Amino acid sequence: YDEHNATTEPGSTASLPFVEEAIQATLDEVPAEQLVLALPFYTRVWTVTGDTYSCSAQGMKTTPEFLSEHGATTTWLPEVGQNYAEFPQGDSIVKIWVEDTSSLSEKMKLRGQYNLAGFGFWKLGLQSPDVWSAIAQYR
Repeated sequence: YDEHNATTEPGSTASLPFVEEAIQATLDEVPAEQLVLALPFYTRVWTVTGDTYSCSAQGMKTTPEFLSEHGATTTWLPEVGQNYAEFPQGDSIVKIWVEDTSSLSEKMKLRGQYNLAGFGFWKLGLQSPDVWSAIAQYR
């Protein structure tokens, strides 16, 4: 993951197409039974001011409260397999491609599709409480 980070333009931490392309490329070198799908328990909050931008990490556990505090609502973007929200903050626009159980579920489906060995997640403690039941569906 880390499709987009502090050194790139704003975007998803791990969009569904990015994850699938990474799986396909890795399978050219590594057998499926040895490949563990790594997924993030966090997202990045992007602050865009004109042509400049910055980001900070936001754990899944605290993202709903963060969005609520800012009156932001999410919209599902099927092309990236994630919810997305943005809101104004002073002269800036804050953008967030949300990692939640819905986005992780879309990515975890790829484990079965490609017969991968399992999952790995970064970082324990950042997950939302409901993530474990979602993960259990795709073990």
